[in-house]
Amino acid sequence: MILDAKSKLHTISIMGMGGIGKTTLAKLIYNDNEIQTHFDKQMWVCVSHPFDAMRAAKAILESLDDSSVHDIKELEKVLKNIRGILKEKRFLLVLDDVWNESRDEWVELEHSLNCGLLGSALLITTRKESVASVMGCKDESIHRIGILSWEQC
Repeated sequence: MILDAKSKLHTISIMGMGGIGKTTLAKLIYNDNEIQTHFDKQMWVCVSHPFDAMRAAKAILESLDDSSVHDIKELEKVLKNIRGILKEKRFLLVLDDVWNESRDEWVELEHSLNCGLLGSALLITTRKESVASVMGCKDESIHRIGILSWEQC
């Protein structure tokens, strides 16, 4: 596992064309018994297009805490609640179907995720390598899924 020196969050990407099985692979990882026992908290958010930091943050918070998230109108309050729950916990967050190529739109949410314990992980599925890079994924942590042969399928 390769960690960024300034981040406790390890970012991994599954990248490939639409319909290749990125989400299916991410679900297998997410539901694996070893993964479930390794992490204190697990969250799954389908991001899709266009990226909306407030919608993504609320979805993360809803998966952590079933309380009335809909009443919160400010992004900073949602992020503060996320930080409060994830602080001192090792967590896995899956962001499925990410299209956002703007670093500025991602950075606020990213900062709220750096409160967890070392070993926390962000797994993203995307069609674009530029998205993985924007989200802080190092080249060696980008898993490119290519076209499978008939036998592999």
